[in-house]
Amino acid sequence: MIELRALKTLEFHKVREQVGKYCTSSIGMSSVEELMPETDYNTVVELLEEMDEGLSILRVKGTVPMGGIFDVRPHAKRAQIGGMLSPMELMEISSTIRASRILRNFIEDIEAEGDISIPHFIERKEQLPVLTGLQHEINDCVDENGAVLDSASSTLRSIRQSLRSEEAKVRGKLESLIRGSNAAKMLSDAIITIRNDRFVIPVKQEYRGHYGGIVHDQSSSGQTLFIEPDAVVQANNEVQRLKVKEQAEIERILLELSAKVQEVAHEIFVLVGLLGEIDVILAKGKYGQANKCTKPKMNNEGYIRLVRARHPLLPIDVAVPNTIELGREYNAIVITGPNTGGKTVTLKTVGLCTIMAQAGLPVPALDGSELAV
Repeated sequence: MIELRALKTLEFHKVREQVGKYCTSSIGMSSVEELMPETDYNTVVELLEEMDEGLSILRVKGTVPMGGIFDVRPHAKRAQIGGMLSPMELMEISSTIRASRILRNFIEDIEAEGDISIPHFIERKEQLPVLTGLQHEINDCVDENGAVLDSASSTLRSIRQSLRSEEAKVRGKLESLIRGSNAAKMLSDAIITIRNDRFVIPVKQEYRGHYGGIVHDQSSSGQTLFIEPDAVVQANNEVQRLKVKEQAEIERILLELSAKVQEVAHEIFVLVGLLGEIDVILAKGKYGQANKCTKPKMNNEGYIRLVRARHPLLPIDVAVPNTIELGREYNAIVITGPNTGGKTVTLKTVGLCTIMAQAGLPVPALDGSELAV
């Protein structure tokens, strides 16, 4: 176990912050924030191999399709306990499933080409649950903006057709009122507007009795009243009745889709977890590319050889590279020099490179570098 005090002294959290910037999803970012050095030799070797595969993919392909991924685990949890998901939450689930399918195809294409060896990525690809059926069911009912489509059910389509017809009737009656004789004198403006979900017209205070009906609001000055005339009260009532029916049908559709999410909630947890892992591995690779880092060789014998290593938190053009060897012919090194001469930076460079490697990160040193777990 590496002491937290040592990690704090070496400012490992700042390295994690830099790596986190290369994540493409909130899942990856939160995982990087919790990234810790491992102390088991085999685990460290595997982490570095995964990272190196990510570097190889980025080197050959340039980019990896990781867009459209959301942390939908809270949505799946709520579905598990019988909650109703919102259209936007369902859309995020659909988008995440689609993203996993695109990533799966991308990895399969690399596997088929055979130019690079990526066994760890292939293993994760094979573990990705296939939830295309759920994706299509959601897309058939909800559009990309989170609106429930007319085609979600024949009942909803019928209700909305009736609703549009009734709203057109209300508007038609109000249009005839605002175009009527003396309307220009009695109305503040010749427009139809909405107050309290009811269609109304803006009537001057002194003519409030002319149209009858219900006052729903007034202007800040009190000179204009927003009135629902007697002529449209019944039609407005019908519009409201249909809106209630529409909302009930939408809720039925959303509950039905939420129940389908509930059926595969466990697979969604697995899917999100794997996508987060891949995002972290690729972020490590991108960090390595951007900072001219390499994958070190690891040993379990206390031997360190860093070739022209730089302090990872200093700008590349400022950091002075050092070659440091310790553990075979030399069991100790004495570092001397004046204040601000680089003694602490050298010590921290060795410490940071070691814990970076143990967290599966590439190190800012040349090829041929070796570190000990």
